[in-house]
Amino acid sequence: MLLLIACSRNSEHDAASPGFVDNRLCIDCHPAQYEQWRGSHHDLAMQPANETTVLGNFADAVYGDGRMEALFYRREGRYFVKTEDAG
Repeated sequence: MLLLIACSRNSEHDAASPGFVDNRLCIDCHPAQYEQWRGSHHDLAMQPANETTVLGNFADAVYGDGRMEALFYRREGRYFVKTEDAG
């Protein structure tokens, strides 16, 4: 009986269903990692894309390195990147 109790699942630590998890849920169990992440490039990249958060040039800007080409553009208020092989 004790073995069964010891092996029972603790709902506090059960895995959540797949999907979006608000970053504020991480801080309780991982405060040091949260503080390192907060304000990082990865944190900023997870923000909703809008006029304030998108820092790149999406005015039909083209970037290429000889192997590929990327077009950065906006349509109906949304941000897109179209990439193609150069060859």
